[in-house]
Amino acid sequence: MIPQAKPLLGPAEEQAALRIMQSGMLAVGPEIAQLEEQLGSWLGQAPAVTTSNGFSSLHLGLLALGLKPGAEVIVPCISSCSAVRDAVVAAGGVPVFADVCEHSPNLDPTSVKQLLNSRTGAILCPHHLGCVAELEELLAFGIPLLEDCAQAPGATYRGALVGTLGTVGSFSFYPTKVMAAIDGGVVASNDASVLAAARDKRYYGGIQDDQYRLNYKMSNLNAAVGLVQFARLPELLERRRSIAGRYSQALGVQGLQGSIVFRFGLRTQPGRTQALLDRLLEAQVPCRREWYFLCAPDGFPQARRWHDDFLTVPCYPALQDEQVDWIAERLASSIRPGDLREPI
Repeated sequence: MIPQAKPLLGPAEEQAALRIMQSGMLAVGPEIAQLEEQLGSWLGQAPAVTTSNGFSSLHLGLLALGLKPGAEVIVPCISSCSAVRDAVVAAGGVPVFADVCEHSPNLDPTSVKQLLNSRTGAILCPHHLGCVAELEELLAFGIPLLEDCAQAPGATYRGALVGTLGTVGSFSFYPTKVMAAIDGGVVASNDASVLAAARDKRYYGGIQDDQYRLNYKMSNLNAAVGLVQFARLPELLERRRSIAGRYSQALGVQGLQGSIVFRFGLRTQPGRTQALLDRLLEAQVPCRREWYFLCAPDGFPQARRWHDDFLTVPCYPALQDEQVDWIAERLASSIRPGDLREPI
């Protein structure tokens, strides 16, 4: 069966990894600084702070904000990854759950506003599936905002790259994400003090004092692969768009697509989702329900709709053209009139 996700790796990534392995500089080396400089330049910022993975970038980003113990952090009540909740707990904060929008699976500013109080220390805002959150409204609250860009590198909001508009931007380079660095993450910011705090707390090695630090550094091996993947980012994003376009053409509907494409999303009619999912899985289409609740599910009507009536299909660049056509044909033959909500 076609997997749900797979990185697109080639001779350049293999040569980069082999070069580092032969050098013996697996843990520390110049590739780390090179990747940080290139990412910072791309974002129009100072060099970013690489980390070991996406979770560590979220955790480190919250610590770099100066989050106080017991401070509340508003997060969406649904996601495809619990890191947005768990990073808050790891940073000593209290996750507070907001509903998502009717038109996107991202934080609903109206729901967020109702949760703001004197204990609110930050808002953690994922850009789910490459769909950019309602940044203008969220920023207007004047609360430190951490953008989780794990599924949205290269996405833009009014001409600006995501990860540059909030107080902190967090990225993930896990193999199932848009670009892979074996594994890794990044903390980015326009605030020099945030970057300095993240860099200081990232690693305890070589420092002898009484300050709390972590072991969240990215390895030089990972950075070398990440440099190759970052150079290929436009190609990787274009391939995702092309695959989504093929699905849309086969179905006659656009599907949920954001500023970039992470997965191809289909909003289904209430009561039709499970039967459609069963047909697709029987046809061996790598389809799945995308969301799960990060908290008790009561009181979140929009999230309930996204949770119950939404399916996704992979759009990763490693899919071969014949695989894309195979999936598209089976999507078209499995979906029946009335299965999908329109517009998506």
